[in-house]
Amino acid sequence: MPLRLQLTSLMCLLVGSQAVLGQQPSCPRAVGEPMMIEGNAPVVELSFKRPDGTVRSARLVFDSGGGAIILDQSLADDLGLKPMGEAIAEDGVRFAPTNPPVAEVGSMQVSLSTSKAFIHQGPGSFDTRERTEGLLPGKALEPYQVLLDYPGQRFTVAPAGCVEHRGVKVPSPFLPASGHPRIV
Repeated sequence: MPLRLQLTSLMCLLVGSQAVLGQQPSCPRAVGEPMMIEGNAPVVELSFKRPDGTVRSARLVFDSGGGAIILDQSLADDLGLKPMGEAIAEDGVRFAPTNPPVAEVGSMQVSLSTSKAFIHQGPGSFDTRERTEGLLPGKALEPYQVLLDYPGQRFTVAPAGCVEHRGVKVPSPFLPASGHPRIV
């Protein structure tokens, strides 16, 4: 399936506060969590298990067009993630490949294995107005339905095909150069 179609089925942007999620009877419940909007970017909180079994929460920018998970050095260290190969450098910043971590959105465990993962090496790699600890690309959630409700500030994840979409449809042409959807 072309990436454009996968992204279309992956992501539905809800633009009205009247938007409603319908639940398919044979599917597990969709999980909705708060989503913050910071600098016009959605920021979501995921939970991870540390090597000792304790839970570690982290705030990540959700990048719907991104292709790789990028975690800052301190988060990767806390999760026991190790570089798995030669680091690459871009604009003076080093990124080391690692295995994608398993995460939880609310009470739902999600596999992020459809995306590559990198450790952004060095201290304070994601310092912004509001502290975030990485980037979560849309590609990492390909097997799921992801709903971004900007007015309601909710981030919802469900297994593919489990959520009936109802709401206001908006045009979403694709940028020819990248194939990414654009909301007009």
